[in-house]
Amino acid sequence: MAPEEERLAAELRKLNAEAAKLEAEARKLAPETMKLEAEAKKLDAEARRQRHGTVTDDAKLVLAAFAAGIGTLKVAEGLGWL
Repeated sequence: MAPEEERLAAELRKLNAEAAKLEAEARKLAPETMKLEAEAKKLDAEARRQRHGTVTDDAKLVLAAFAAGIGTLKVAEGLGWL
């Protein structure tokens, strides 16, 4: 084998060994990664629920205030104040 081929073969073995180490590390981290992804999905869903709930609650308050305003106008009208 020529010196250049030997150097390239050694480089390839070195890279393959590094790839094997990285793959082993990835397999080791996979369960933790899946746990973190599941937790992120839960937090995202909860944030969406809270945003939706806040909008709904705000809408209820606005409608209640509007209804109270209409009720006040009806009472004032009934009393002849308007």
